[in-house]
Amino acid sequence: MPTAEPLIKVRQLKKYFPVRRGLVAALFSRGQIWVKAVDDVSFDIYKNEVFVLAGESGCGKTTTGRLLLNLTEPTEGSVTYGNVDLATISKQEMKALRPKLQIVFQDPYSSLNPRLSVFDSIAECLEVNHLTANREELTERVKMAMEDVRLIPPEDFLYRYPHMLSGGQRQRVVIARAIVSQPEFIVADEPVSMLDASIRAEILDLLKGLIKKYDLTYLYITHDLASARYVGNRIAIMYLGRIAEYGPVGRVIDNPKHQYTAILVSAVPIPDPTLVHTRRAPVGEVPSPINPPAGCRFHPRCPKADEKCATEEPPYEQVEKDHFAACWHWFDPKQWEEEEKALEKEKPKAKGK
Repeated sequence: MPTAEPLIKVRQLKKYFPVRRGLVAALFSRGQIWVKAVDDVSFDIYKNEVFVLAGESGCGKTTTGRLLLNLTEPTEGSVTYGNVDLATISKQEMKALRPKLQIVFQDPYSSLNPRLSVFDSIAECLEVNHLTANREELTERVKMAMEDVRLIPPEDFLYRYPHMLSGGQRQRVVIARAIVSQPEFIVADEPVSMLDASIRAEILDLLKGLIKKYDLTYLYITHDLASARYVGNRIAIMYLGRIAEYGPVGRVIDNPKHQYTAILVSAVPIPDPTLVHTRRAPVGEVPSPINPPAGCRFHPRCPKADEKCATEEPPYEQVEKDHFAACWHWFDPKQWEEEEKALEKEKPKAKGK
């Protein structure tokens, strides 16, 4: 773990959204119903780190990312950037911090204004925050950002519109727009999930390469553990609004301890047709975040769940150095290894061999 003070400190963060109901339901029901999108989440992000937030759809990853940038107001808890609690400062103070806190959205097409050219989209942040002295400096900063994301030569792209670009080019524009203000922290919300597989690695390499040049720190949100391992330093596995397990990326993926993490890892495809790979799938559907289960939230779908899991919430325990999990029954990888070896023996041999 880094010894320096974290750049971003998240403490007991919660975000509940009210459920809209019809008139009859509102009249005959008691109290407001809430969707517990993020429910008591805490973690630290250190300077020049890529902190990964992973989990299946609907677990609260994107909401957490928006809370970190104060794009969504938290219900409870705090997000501290440096020494500033973002939830307590005024709108004017938050506006002054905006250039240092940026986001790359999942869908580059919907996050770009179709009426703005590439130049206008990238330059908007500089103009709104008065970060350049004149038009010449503005143009130079925009071109520099475009070169850094490999939209070269910039003159070929400056006055194109989003519909005139490929998916990869649009995502490069979105990244250029995020770095042009020279931020310290960027939330990258599934930045490659909308792109072709052929260019995903290029965009991930681009994001990693910008860390040193711009002195960046990332929150990388994803459901893809393969890309998480490629770019990340530490990872937190999120399920139903809470973090189930966190630690260094290699340790969490190679040696998962929470039953949910182990199931996610088993779903990662292995490009070897001769290898028997047993994929585990959790039982049933994800419970409703309106009324999450008591105890361990994963227990209705967990193959190892017992009465204790259903009634008592497990605390975070250190399972190895810098590696923590909230599970009453730590995952034993040897059991799955034995099962896969048994399947390998039962696999029919190819003809002629």
